[in-house]
Amino acid sequence: MHIDRSRFLLLTASLAALGCNQRAPSPTARAATPGQPEPSQPPPLWLEADQAEAPELADGDQCGDEVEPVPSCASLQPSPTICSMIPIDIERCSVYATSLVPRAAGPVVSCLLESSGTHDMCLYDTWSSCLDRGVAQACPDASAVPICASLVADCGAEVDAHKCEQAFSALRPEFTEAMISCVLEFCDPRFCIFEAVHR
Repeated sequence: MHIDRSRFLLLTASLAALGCNQRAPSPTARAATPGQPEPSQPPPLWLEADQAEAPELADGDQCGDEVEPVPSCASLQPSPTICSMIPIDIERCSVYATSLVPRAAGPVVSCLLESSGTHDMCLYDTWSSCLDRGVAQACPDASAVPICASLVADCGAEVDAHKCEQAFSALRPEFTEAMISCVLEFCDPRFCIFEAVHR
């Protein structure tokens, strides 16, 4: 697909405007009574996703809080069949571990480790479902909304806006521009999570 340079520049410019990702206070918000705590706000969730796909938050947890360290991919074991090339598997796992935000990377790597040493390591569905599991746990990033709206306008029905927003929210910010370039070319946000890291 031909990349529209003007659209790409527009998208990257929007990143700078949304970089701080801060919201102005609501003009209708009720002022807190002195001496009383302000009412707590619920954590943002993927409202369009099925309940099973929404980030599972522990009591008192907030999206964006510190999460457990991402497991190491070094302990991945090859499949007992010859189809699995473990150096490549470890490299691909490591890409997800370092290019995704921790809340998304942890579930991806943990999922892959569950299949370590089994024939499932050879299956595309294993890698695909593990990536989906992690991406669905990422906290929504408001800056992904205008980016994906423009990408949907460019790619049409090939890109689902909600899944696009999930993919951009799961990816570390330093890969956003490469991700935009990839989606403009392939119109496949999930594929571009891996591809963008190598651009």
